[in-house]
Amino acid sequence: MFDPATVILVTTQAELDAAYTALVSGQGGTILLAEGGSFSFGATASDWANSRTDAAVTIRSANPDTPAVIERLALTHAENLTIENVHFHMDGDDTTHSDVIVQLNNCRNVTIRNCTMTSDADGPPGTDAGHAEAAQGVIIRSSAGIVLEGNTLGKLSHGVTIKDSHDVQIVGNDIRALQCDGIRVAGVDGLLIAGNHLHDMIGSTHEYNHDDMIQIWGTGITVNNQNITIRENILDCGNGARYQMIFGHNEMFEANGLTFSNILVEGNVIFGASAHAISLDDTDGTIVRHNTIIHNADAHVILADGSRAGTTQINTIRIGGTNAVIENNITQSVSGGTDNVILTTQSPWHADDYRSHFVNIEAGGSGDLRDLMLRPDSPLNGVAGSWLTWSSDTASTLTAVADVTISRSNHSLVLLDADLSRGPNGYVADKGATFTWRFDDGTTVTGPSVQHDFLTAGRHGYQLTVTMPDGSSDTIARTLDIANETAFSLIVRDNLLVDDSGSNTSFTLHAGAGIVDGWVEIGGRDRVEVSRYTESLFNLNGFKLGLTVDAETGATGTLLHLPQTFKAALATDGFLEVTLTTTEGVFTLRSSRPPFADGAEHQITVLYDDAANRLSLVIDGRIDRETAAHGITPPKAYWGLTIGDAWGSGLEARVKDIFLVTEADGAATGPSHAEQHLADGRLVVTSYENGLRTGFEQIDAADAFDWRWQSFSYDATGRMTRSESIDDAGVKVVRTFSEGVETSTVKTDVEDSESWASRTLLYDAAGKVRSDTTVQDDGRVSETRFVDGLRVQLHEIDPNGTASWAERTTGYDASGRINGTEIAYADGRLVVSGYENGLRSRVFVTDPGDRFDWTSQTTDYDGSGRRVRTEIVQDDGRHILTDFVGNTRAHAIETDGADRFAWAVKTYSFDDGGAIAALVTVMDNGNRQEMRYDHGVLQLRVDSDVADAYAWSRKVIDYANGHPASLTTHYDNGTVDVIVYDFI
Repeated sequence: MFDPATVILVTTQAELDAAYTALVSGQGGTILLAEGGSFSFGATASDWANSRTDAAVTIRSANPDTPAVIERLALTHAENLTIENVHFHMDGDDTTHSDVIVQLNNCRNVTIRNCTMTSDADGPPGTDAGHAEAAQGVIIRSSAGIVLEGNTLGKLSHGVTIKDSHDVQIVGNDIRALQCDGIRVAGVDGLLIAGNHLHDMIGSTHEYNHDDMIQIWGTGITVNNQNITIRENILDCGNGARYQMIFGHNEMFEANGLTFSNILVEGNVIFGASAHAISLDDTDGTIVRHNTIIHNADAHVILADGSRAGTTQINTIRIGGTNAVIENNITQSVSGGTDNVILTTQSPWHADDYRSHFVNIEAGGSGDLRDLMLRPDSPLNGVAGSWLTWSSDTASTLTAVADVTISRSNHSLVLLDADLSRGPNGYVADKGATFTWRFDDGTTVTGPSVQHDFLTAGRHGYQLTVTMPDGSSDTIARTLDIANETAFSLIVRDNLLVDDSGSNTSFTLHAGAGIVDGWVEIGGRDRVEVSRYTESLFNLNGFKLGLTVDAETGATGTLLHLPQTFKAALATDGFLEVTLTTTEGVFTLRSSRPPFADGAEHQITVLYDDAANRLSLVIDGRIDRETAAHGITPPKAYWGLTIGDAWGSGLEARVKDIFLVTEADGAATGPSHAEQHLADGRLVVTSYENGLRTGFEQIDAADAFDWRWQSFSYDATGRMTRSESIDDAGVKVVRTFSEGVETSTVKTDVEDSESWASRTLLYDAAGKVRSDTTVQDDGRVSETRFVDGLRVQLHEIDPNGTASWAERTTGYDASGRINGTEIAYADGRLVVSGYENGLRSRVFVTDPGDRFDWTSQTTDYDGSGRRVRTEIVQDDGRHILTDFVGNTRAHAIETDGADRFAWAVKTYSFDDGGAIAALVTVMDNGNRQEMRYDHGVLQLRVDSDVADAYAWSRKVIDYANGHPASLTTHYDNGTVDVIVYDFI
């Protein structure tokens, strides 16, 4: 038992106020907030006159598993207070960004620990959708000794704001889903921000607010920002909005003359995409060391229309002021400092690319800290960056890790390695662990290291489960972006030049370049330029670049030009000369003959394959010349690819069908097919036509995979047009594509291994499912229809009578909730149900086949799904209307609509338990019969001769235990006759 003098359980606001006043004015103690309680705290607790010394008081939920709720905490001149295991929450239509859930003004020694704090942020402010700012989380003003530790903050506008305060600690908090800034520092002397995780923010438009994870400012401050430590935090944009990460300057320096001093930023992990990764100005003695800053390609900018756009900003460290120390950081860019490591995102095969050092940068926003760890063989371990990212062979719990490597020759082929998965006793691969990989195409593979071809461009998902012999396991789900191997495919359509690849590559027709009869006319300064911002022009270890050319007789000049990388030109003697520059040298080719001397058009293709050490010139589908070549093409510079000459006079010619594929296409010229017997037992057959891959087939001869046979067909630009496969269970899958977008998938259960016979999925132009039809083995057919990827209807038919229904249809609203159903049962019933906000509101049942003794039944429901009324029409004409209260029948009226009975109306009343309490019957002749019940047992019956059809005016029967006890008859002549029944 606890001491009631120092430990007080409160259930109401008044009890809380009284308990706090008693404890803070006495010897202190603990206040337990009752489970399910809702409170506000501050008005009576504040020491407005600052006239007392507060004893130490702790406020916590009596049951931390179901914490009490505090809507608002506003304290002035409070001290020695600890609040734990409480849920702070504020929402509602009247909640605005000026509302603050926790306000500490002139407070001392206040700790808020292990609490949650939420509001109702539902979208980014500043967009056309009009999302309002939610409440703010915490504001600390003119206070000292404040600690925020181990809390979770989310769905707020701003997270934490500290103004003109001393000795504040923000430690070990999880801060997510904010609309604006995370931690705002405005005048603090003595601040520790450590071990926090700020991630996956909602954000706002840039015009609305320049969102920062951690911001330091000087406007209106009376305390200088100094003695600040920002250590071991994880600042991760995740899949959320792009944020400025650690940003600060004294925008009022000219007015207040304050220089922020003694700021230490160390050991932090920053996963974002901002030129202000660590950006501090107007400082003295700032130290920035051992931080790891990594580019997150999934961080997005929010536009006014609510759409999201990627960002190309480079993470940068920049410290302005005096006496700054910037050392041993990993970043994309840094201004000044020593011993910092600069990594790029140019190519995963460059030694200075992030992907050459870190485990799984490719996971982007779907990953976490385990993916941002250095590989064990990285020379950066123990040297640079945050120690949080240095490789470790142990973890506090079983931790699944997927190390990702993309094939250099086939960018959809990925090696996934789980050898870095670890637990408390080290790496688990040699400790009996099993590894299961599941991919978004439905395949499942086991083993610590697997290879998977994702085949199509776009975002793909996979899952890794690591299971130990004792049954413990850890599962991670990750995504991976597969680049479109076709960088562009420029064709003439409707007298316009368009990119038909699906990559949306930007290009420009310069000067007088025009389109005539399906050709683009170039020459001199008339040219086509593919934008220099096309990432797939650079850092290539293989490519296929081609076009169809009709050159002027005797013409000379440049045909293709990517400065410092590639050039193809007709020399004065008519021969075609090709020059390729890579990181390992300059390589040249010269055609075997003048290709345009015959006055005809020709298809020109240049193939480069670093892995095969080959540069090939292909004319009309046949290899004309080859030479050895190797290395990676240069990184992005200041120019794009020009069809013509970038700077000088280009070749006078007509061109069409211009394409770039950013993968070497194996032996893509010459042979019509190639066979390979791989070490894993697969027989692989690749087909070619005019030097281009048209088909790919593989057979699992060794039964090493969960499929038997697969085949793929491609068009002239390398896009898939069809695929077929049969898995080990005998299921055949046929997929078709149009212009690189999947149009249908048909699955057939050839060997009857499944409960269904076939399944057909059809897709719209955007690649979203528009219908999904399944035929079950028992003959049932279900078709689900979609609009813009959202399910709108499910229609099912049971032609063979295997189910209780013959046909049923379900409709869905825009949020995926059911808005109506219609079911035709095998017994003839037709049931139509209506829904509101996803909840059933009415059910209407009819008997078209006249299989039952009723014609229709209608049931109405309230907003919580409980019956409020039923209406039944019987075949004999009776009409029964029943009302319910709390899902229990309360009243009913039965009428004889067809005049089939001797009565006209019956009225029923029911008690709170739903048992009959009274029945009043009005006969056809006007007579009335009233029966009363107790808990469903008949107690009294009164018959009244309203129509004066009998010699009596009223008969009263009393019942005992449901049996007649007495009959009292009142006659018209005024006499009364009483009969008493004797029963056992």
